[in-house]
Amino acid sequence: THWAWSDVLVRIGVGVAAGVAIGLLLGQVLFRSRARSLRLAEQGEGFVALAAMFLSYGVTEALHGYGFLAVFATACALRRSERSHGYNKV
Repeated sequence: THWAWSDVLVRIGVGVAAGVAIGLLLGQVLFRSRARSLRLAEQGEGFVALAAMFLSYGVTEALHGYGFLAVFATACALRRSERSHGYNKV
């Protein structure tokens, strides 16, 4: 039971929580920043999404969470942060 708690449940929780937090933070920067140069979603750079996923994976693995789950949670939170933006209609 100790293994199930520490290695599975905690790592799943860290992965999902970190992914959602990173996705919401990136959503604020990419879609709602006051500085137009920071609104990277309007510039249409596809590598930004890829970099966001690498960031999410790396940070979560450094926190000893499941990076794969964090990437999924980041993508969901990022997409949810601004559904009406054209960037999310692809």
